[in-house]
This record gives sequence, C-alpha cells and structure tokens, in this order.
Amino acid sequence: MAEPHDKPEGSQDKPKGTNDMTQGSPWRHILMFSLPLLAGNLLQQLYNLVDTIVVGQGVGGDALAGVGTTAPIIFLITSMFVGVGLGATVLLSQYYGAGDLESLRKLVSSVYSALLPLILIVTVVSLPLTGPVLRLIQVPDGATFDMSRLYMIIIILGFLGSFGFNLNAGLLQAMGNSMLPFVLLCVSTLVNVALDLLFVLVLGWGVAGAAVATVIAQTLSWLGGMVYINRH
Repeated sequence: MAEPHDKPEGSQDKPKGTNDMTQGSPWRHILMFSLPLLAGNLLQQLYNLVDTIVVGQGVGGDALAGVGTTAPIIFLITSMFVGVGLGATVLLSQYYGAGDLESLRKLVSSVYSALLPLILIVTVVSLPLTGPVLRLIQVPDGATFDMSRLYMIIIILGFLGSFGFNLNAGLLQAMGNSMLPFVLLCVSTLVNVALDLLFVLVLGWGVAGAAVATVIAQTLSWLGGMVYINRH
C-alpha cells in the first residue's frame, strides 16, 4: 500500500511557478491567493478610469463623456472573457491537483485553439452593434456619440489582448499562482498610463490614442503571460 506521502499513480512533478495548495496551512494559502486577486480586480478598473481622466484633461468634455459612456458596455463584453477563463480554471485545477500534467497540457492547448475563432466571432458581432448599443443607452448624436463609437471600435479590435490576459490569468490561478497575473496587471497599468500621456497629451490623438494605449498595454500583459507559461 502506498505511503501517505507517495504521489498518486500517473502524477508528475508540478511545474515551476505554481503553488500546490493541497499542502500546508489552508488559511495561509487562501489569504496569499486572495490578496492579489482583490488588488487585481481593483487595478482592472483603472484602464477605463485612466483613459477617462487623461482624455478629460487633454481633449475636453465631449471626450470625457465619450470614454466614460463606454465603460459598462466594454465591461459587459470582457466579462465573457473572464468567464471563459474561470470555466477553464475548474478543469485545470482538478488536473493540476491530481498531478495529471499531460491532461492539463492538452486542455490548455484545446482552450487556446478556440481563442482566435472566438475572438473573430465576438469582433464580427460586436463591431456593427456599437452604434445601436450607444443609441440604446441614449448617447446623444454629435461629438460625444462619435468619440464613444470610435473608442469602442478600437477596443473591440484589440480584444485579443484582453481575452488572452484573462485566459492566462485563469490558467495560472488554477495552479495556485495569483501573484504573476497581478504583477503583469501592474506593469500593464503603468504602460497604459504612460502611453495615454504620450498618445493623448503629446501626440494629440484624442480618444483614439487612449484606446490604442489600452489595447497595447493589454496585449503586452497577455504576451508576457504567454512567455512565462511556455517556459514553465
């Protein structure tokens, strides 16, 4: 009979950068895992907030209203990406806890194989709906409407970075690592702020510059997570 410390049959050594939460103090694991999640959720709200502040100061009231109006709509769409990551997390955590890394790798591959088709579908469906949705929430025609629609279109075209980051975060969190997604989000937020200032205040790109800054920052955070996952 196997000793209590023996590995389950078919299990493998856990990869680097993960945290086996089945060993040690449960309360310590819960606390250390939850704090980066809480801070990360707060940081994610800064993307649109920073864009709003910068365009409000650098462009004017119409730009401020335009960017601010899109926040709940973009949040609604990106919540789907978060949901996909959480859904994958359930199976991933089961495979990881059982030490079945081969099944875990296959699942990660399957999830990523669906990435581009899903992004394409969401983009194709969302783009023509930007105008009707803004009218549905009664955004008045004129400069505010035009800026809101432009901002939304650029953000939608850059959904790959947002989806990729949330998916990577789900993969890492399933293996007990909530700190790396938080670190990547911190870096992404700083990049977003710097690019906002550059594109909006220095180059004068207006709301388009704020949207482009957000897309670049999110894409960099996704690529950073991909590099880490592939190495470890």
